[in-house]
Amino acid sequence: MEAGSYICKEGDSSTNFYLLIEGEACAQKLLEGVNKNVMDYKSGDYFGELALLNNQPRAASIYAKVLFLW
Repeated sequence: MEAGSYICKEGDSSTNFYLLIEGEACAQKLLEGVNKNVMDYKSGDYFGELALLNNQPRAASIYAKVLFLW
């Protein structure tokens, strides 16, 4: 994935769980009408499990901070 591209978006439904093998990503939430960074991810981190476990839409948008080489 290229830096700045979204991996998943807040409110989307999905059946995916993500393992960050290489690179960095950031979680953003829409708070008071503004996208705010709420968490940073690095190699070895994971995300997407809460939407799957709770059968709910994505709680945050995740975007790539640096180029992912998969």
